Formats: sequence, structure tokens, C-alpha cells
Amino acid sequence: MGALRPEESGRPGTDSVLVGGGLPLLLLLVGGVCAVLGLVLGTAWISHTAGRILHRFARRAPALLAARRLIADPWHGSRTLSAFLACALVGAGAAAVRATFSALWEAETAAARYEARAGVDDQALTRADPFYLDSMFLVDIAVVTAAVIAVGGLLVALAEAVAARRRTHAALLASGVPRSVLARATLWQTLAPAVPAVLLALSLGAALGRGVMGRQAAAGGHRFRACAAADGCPDALTEANSKAVAIPEMVRTAHIPWAELALQAGGALVLLLAATAGALLFLRSTATVEELRTQ
Repeated sequence: MGALRPEESGRPGTDSVLVGGGLPLLLLLVGGVCAVLGLVLGTAWISHTAGRILHRFARRAPALLAARRLIADPWHGSRTLSAFLACALVGAGAAAVRATFSALWEAETAAARYEARAGVDDQALTRADPFYLDSMFLVDIAVVTAAVIAVGGLLVALAEAVAARRRTHAALLASGVPRSVLARATLWQTLAPAVPAVLLALSLGAALGRGVMGRQAAAGGHRFRACAAADGCPDALTEANSKAVAIPEMVRTAHIPWAELALQAGGALVLLLAATAGALLFLRSTATVEELRTQ
């Protein structure tokens, strides 16, 4: 079988458009930076709104205490959650990009199988390279590492906040407020703005990735096959001694990665709970009535 070479057709949705151009990557970078800035600056509004909602509808002391803290200091969430939200956005964007690469890989594999069945190229399956799909594993490692580091910073910030309020906690304990109420208030204060902010970050990241990479991927089209040398054709492959072979265009849709997004949302919630639980360990040692005797 003679060698094959693809025709330069410039079809949208192929790998040449998805990963070969610099404009999509530039748009992805600029859009990601703008989205992260919007999330960081908008977290204060989310914190203030969450505090107002809690203050209006909550009926128990922990939620009411957390609501007053969120209204008094809405920027606390943006300072402690900025890096974590950036990781969530990048992770969701990577999931959307992986879905597009997976659709492209399926389209290329389907086109290669058609070539092999039609006798056009017996080695077509070996030319389908899942390089871009496999490289997303490295992106996942980077996102998880950055998320762990961000959670470490969040833990330090929460521990400092608990230590800074030790005199307030001591006064509440002296007035009869149980320490468990203070712990639940800290949990409410962390999760009330964090949960909607993380969900928003995941939605923005997925939308940004799908908007830049596209919703479909295609492979196939015309390929040129050199005529056999036994038929009297010269060895050099040129337009004059090649034959165009039509390969049906295989189109695959990049579906929304709901499973990965749900896994990322669950992982983010677990990390937030772990950071809050770690910060609450300082509550028992700092929130004591004896703190009122210190100057």
C-alpha cells in the first residue's frame, strides 16, 4: 500500500485548529485571568449577600453569629479563598479541554478504523496519537498540587482568624455560649461564601474551556494515496501520480464533563471542611475564659 498524506482542507474542529493555533490559547489565558480576577473581587459581594441571607432566614445562634461576621467583614472570604477559587476554575477548564481532546481522539480513531477497513491504509490506527489527551494528566497533577497548597494557606488564614477573635470568644464563653456554637459559627462563616463561589468558579471554568476549544471535533476528509510502483508509476509521491481517497468526516461531540465537575466540587468541599476542622483545633486552646484576665 502506498503512503498517505492528508489534504490541507482547513476544516474547523480538527486538531490543527484545536491545538495548533496560538489565538485560542491566548483567549483561554486572557479569559482565565479575567475570570479569576472577577471571582476574587466578587467573593466579597458573595460573602456579604450570604451573610444577609443567613441573617434574615437563620434561626439558630451559629448561623446568626456567622452572618454578623460575614456582613461586618465581607472581604475575609476573598482574601482566604482567592487561590483556591483559581484552582477550581483551572480544574474545570482542564476538564472541558479534556472532553474536547477525548472527542477528537474518538473522531481520529473512527476515521483510522474506516481507512483500515476500506483497505486505504492498514497502518492507519498507529497514526492516531492520543498525545494531547494524555498530557492532561500532568495538568491534573498541577491543579491538585496547587489546590493542596491553597488549602494550606486557607488553613493558616482560618487559624489566624480564630486566634485573633480569642477575646471575643472568651467573652461569649463567659456569657454562657457553648464552644460547639462557636465552632459551628466558624464552619458557617467558611462554607456560606465558599460553596457558591466554588460552584461559580467551576461553571466559569467549564464554560470558558468549552467556549475556546469548541463543542465538536472532526477527523477525516480526503487523503492522497500514491499509485503502486508495479503499475508503472514513479517512486516520488506527487499530485500527478497520486489518487484522492475520500474518507468520511467523523464528527464527535464534546459533552459537558458532569462527572468530573461533580468530583471536583466534592473534592473542593472536602478540602474546605478539612481546612476548617484544622482551624477549629485552635479554638479549644485559644477560646478560654482566662483570656479575659489578660491585657
